[in-house]
Amino acid sequence: MSRIRTLADAIDRFQKSATSIKTADDRDRHLEWWRANFGALRVIRFDEDVIADGRNRLMTQSIERRAKRPPRHRAPQTVRHYMMSLSACLDYVRRIRWIERNLMGDADVPPVAPARIRWLSADERARLLEACAKSGNPDLSLVVRIALASGARQAEILGLRWPWIDFDRECAFLPREITKTDEARVMPLPGAVLEDLRKRAKVRRIGSDMVFSLPEKPDQSRNIRNAWQVARKVAKLPDFRFHDLRHSAATEMLRPGVDSRIVATVLGHRSMNMMRRYAHVAPELVVAAAKKAQV
Repeated sequence: MSRIRTLADAIDRFQKSATSIKTADDRDRHLEWWRANFGALRVIRFDEDVIADGRNRLMTQSIERRAKRPPRHRAPQTVRHYMMSLSACLDYVRRIRWIERNLMGDADVPPVAPARIRWLSADERARLLEACAKSGNPDLSLVVRIALASGARQAEILGLRWPWIDFDRECAFLPREITKTDEARVMPLPGAVLEDLRKRAKVRRIGSDMVFSLPEKPDQSRNIRNAWQVARKVAKLPDFRFHDLRHSAATEMLRPGVDSRIVATVLGHRSMNMMRRYAHVAPELVVAAAKKAQV
């Protein structure tokens, strides 16, 4: 066990050895903060007091924003992510015997924020779809409709490629490289969504297999951020995020009585624990299940 290796050395070693993850960019950004603030510290001196100091700095440090917007502080959940990124690094150097314990595992980290569930009412859904249909972005409407039909994430939809789509089976087979969970998954493409994709396939661009590509860069997916913000404003949905389309899709699947295990598979949840947040979405299903148990 070395007494001269620093936290910067530990971060370097970890980054070279760590496997690729979907949130690698965020993790690396977190680790660069720890390097800038504590990189010269010997890794064996990284104790509870240093961890507490780092946590307090993360929580109280002002973050500069764009012009005309005041500085802000990191949210507790963000501070937690910074600490968990470092914990992964320290756990790695513990396994290679640079340190005896990963003290971050016992650290007082900010609590996990309550799960946020927001879904569209029938009227909100109609307003949003109308706003998207009138958008200047030619891809926004179809992207949003795919999200509502499949519960897929934005990156999964925008990264969709023609060879993955099986028109006969009404779905797309997403490879593990594009999913958040690093597991292959089936994306359902039912009804009108599939028909619109058929039409688009007939006029697809030569030299690119991306479904939603930039006109000037056929191998790069289109950015819908600005168009989405405008459509959300037109539809008068200021508190609605793109990710909430995923919750709406789950809600619409659960209401008719689709088995929650099937819904979890469609959404790509690794654990059924994620489905517990939807118990209040369709309370009549919970009541119906209880009635079946009556004697």
